[in-house]
Amino acid sequence: MFPPLFTDLFTKTMGMTAQEFEYFSGHFRELFLRKKDYYIKEGSITNSKAYVKKGSGRTYIFDKNGKEHITNFIFEDWWLGDYESYYSGTPGKSNIQALEDMEVLEITKDDFSRLETEIPKLQLWSIKKQRRNTAIVNQLYEVKTSSCEERYLQLLEKHPQVFQRIPLQYIASYLDMEPPFIKPDAQKITRESSRLNFLTLVKHTSSTRGHQLRSHLHQYGGNRLLLRQEKANLHRWYAGDGQQQTL
Repeated sequence: MFPPLFTDLFTKTMGMTAQEFEYFSGHFRELFLRKKDYYIKEGSITNSKAYVKKGSGRTYIFDKNGKEHITNFIFEDWWLGDYESYYSGTPGKSNIQALEDMEVLEITKDDFSRLETEIPKLQLWSIKKQRRNTAIVNQLYEVKTSSCEERYLQLLEKHPQVFQRIPLQYIASYLDMEPPFIKPDAQKITRESSRLNFLTLVKHTSSTRGHQLRSHLHQYGGNRLLLRQEKANLHRWYAGDGQQQTL
């Protein structure tokens, strides 16, 4: 039931005994999310947290104008939750949606809080986790204020599998690209405007940055096969004279 990374986190990294881990892990329940299901929606109060056993997803928020902003992508060995809501008990701003069928291990806030008093090692881990979450929020701000090319590199370095598992329109949203095809009344996509996608970003960026981007594509096993795959995806993206396509 429990993946090796989950077990190692609490037994090897944290140092729980076999008895402590058995007692602790017994408070988790297995939860299944189908593709496009939500774990959390804006306005709800987060009373649990969950460890991702299998699958991928996205976290996004809406700004004051109602525009959607993807803050991060979710993969295995990730913890789900709106932590501001979790710790404050107030309605959250985050939406967490599965982009693949997901299997998660969930524990309630009440159970986790009680276990923190019973297993002191767990409380120390929680404190470190809170600090890490604060650092992640700061990093997300830095990422969002960096250039599109820098965000692309950081995304690919952190999640090399992202282009094989996440639909391109969500990657474009995360990178703050706004291809005109998203709007029903948009003008037709031209070859020139297609620079907005990541492949043309690789092709048309500065020579130094372009070399870095191409190196990343080759480093993570794509080579020509990856380029062919993504070119095929882009044909689907821009098929039908700029009409939006379903990925």
